[in-house]
Amino acid sequence: MSVAEELPTAGMKQTWQVVRECGRGQAGAAWTAVLCLALSSASVLVVPLLVGRIVDLVTGPGDGRPLGPAAVGALAVTAVGAVLAAVGTGRTALVCENVLGRVRERALGVVLGLPLPTVERVGRGAVLSRTVGDVGVASDVARGALPAFLSALLTLLVTGFGLLALDWRLAVAGALPLPVWAVATRIYLRRSGPQYAHERTAEARLSQFLLTGISGARTLRALRLEEIHRSRIEERSQAWSTAALRTCVTRIRFSLHLNGAELLGLLAVLLTASALVRTGSLSLGAASAAVLLLMRVFEPVGTLLYLLDEVQSAGAALARLAGIVGSPAGGIEDAARSGRAMPGDGELTVSGLEFDYGDGRPAVRDVSFRVRPGERVAIVGPSGAGKSTVVGIVTGMHTPCRGSVTLGGVPVQRLDPRATGLVTQESHVFAGSVRDNLSIARPDADEAALTAALAEVGAVGWALELPEGLDTVVGRSGRTLTSAQRQQLALARLVLADPPLAVLDEPTAESYGGDRAAVNAAVDAALKGRTGIVVAHRLSEARAADRVLVLDEGRVAAFGTHDELLRDGGLYAELWSTWQASRSPAGLGGP
Repeated sequence: MSVAEELPTAGMKQTWQVVRECGRGQAGAAWTAVLCLALSSASVLVVPLLVGRIVDLVTGPGDGRPLGPAAVGALAVTAVGAVLAAVGTGRTALVCENVLGRVRERALGVVLGLPLPTVERVGRGAVLSRTVGDVGVASDVARGALPAFLSALLTLLVTGFGLLALDWRLAVAGALPLPVWAVATRIYLRRSGPQYAHERTAEARLSQFLLTGISGARTLRALRLEEIHRSRIEERSQAWSTAALRTCVTRIRFSLHLNGAELLGLLAVLLTASALVRTGSLSLGAASAAVLLLMRVFEPVGTLLYLLDEVQSAGAALARLAGIVGSPAGGIEDAARSGRAMPGDGELTVSGLEFDYGDGRPAVRDVSFRVRPGERVAIVGPSGAGKSTVVGIVTGMHTPCRGSVTLGGVPVQRLDPRATGLVTQESHVFAGSVRDNLSIARPDADEAALTAALAEVGAVGWALELPEGLDTVVGRSGRTLTSAQRQQLALARLVLADPPLAVLDEPTAESYGGDRAAVNAAVDAALKGRTGIVVAHRLSEARAADRVLVLDEGRVAAFGTHDELLRDGGLYAELWSTWQASRSPAGLGGP
């Protein structure tokens, strides 16, 4: 399935609708920017007229009128125009950055709310391409190209009125390039729009393969698939290069038409102005002003048309962002959030679950069980039994094909996000300090609350002993934490968030020896007083639970206490016997 099929691209109408919604409150700043740019463009008309006046004074009969006022006026208008242009450019960039910031926030919110299988099919490269790459393209245009584009458009209009005021025949001569510009621009837009969209898509696909290769480098090397993966990257690099080259050729052809049109317009105005001067219909100063006006407009017009290149690219990027914001997934997510509620208690009821990953083969079938408030249930079973799938459905990451899940009487699809806490075996440490990592769970938590949460999971000792205490930067950009410390930090976040339901997916899988004991104690503390679901990697965790849910080939094989399941025999008894036999005399495989 292609990226384009997974993450939609908006049409022009939908894109502008999203921009208008995200631009609310920016009208005053936007009109200020337009006014400043318009006045700056008007200076383009005033200066050539003043220069023409100077020419008339120099070549005229010489009545003693000084040249100073006209020269000073030209300098003053130039200075004021430069200041207005700077203010207009700054205000335009400010408005655009604010709008883009809101678009990006909404797009990221929708992406974070998408079902996990959809995100996995789309790939991180596609998501990053939209939320980072596309925003970067649009932001660059907003800061530089868009203000220049608007200024050039206004300058073109002002110059047309100036030529018309001098003599309508000059305006006609100066308008000769317009048909060439119009035809060339129309052809360019028709070709470049799809080409830029194709180039952005090709870049996203290349980014996805690069990220896959980097994250899975060890696996590729172990399976000796480096050459195959490298050849696929080369294929996508070639596709991206071909797409970029195609847009470059289109741009070069466009520039040739623009230069030819400029030459045509300049010759037409020179010939017309010289004829009018000979007949006495136009002064030499007015003719000079007309030529200067036309020459001064070439640069902004060239800028206007050349910037279509960047504006087209930004438009394609903005349409891709708006496609996420305005997609049905975004609307569904907003609607779901508006109707979410906290559960009445921690009772979890799972009824008749069935789910598949799109291949038609059920990963879980007819799974039903109930967990009482405050009870801890361990989920065990062979590899591929459906443990992680059940966890994904219970936490709302997967939507079941059939069946239902409720917590405290509230369907999982309507649960407030704060109702469920998830801790996985690979707990993520966010870039920042220990305080930042904890505050994510409860931004209003004070120092005492943070310290109490760490103390509850047995982490306050090592946390306060760090060089800067809770302000010590951890993670990739800072101090490296052990696997046990990472889990304790994640469990402290769980304590701070205080959800009625806590789901732990193999929390001790990466812990050994003394670290495992510390994590087990932290798990016990974090689950105290709340309903807990624990995917048990080690059966010692199942023995510590109130009851054990045994899954086999996507079905419930047994559900009861540890002692009951051992007494009844069956799959759990076999798993327990195998696990006990695998433990070494030294206890290396023990709890």
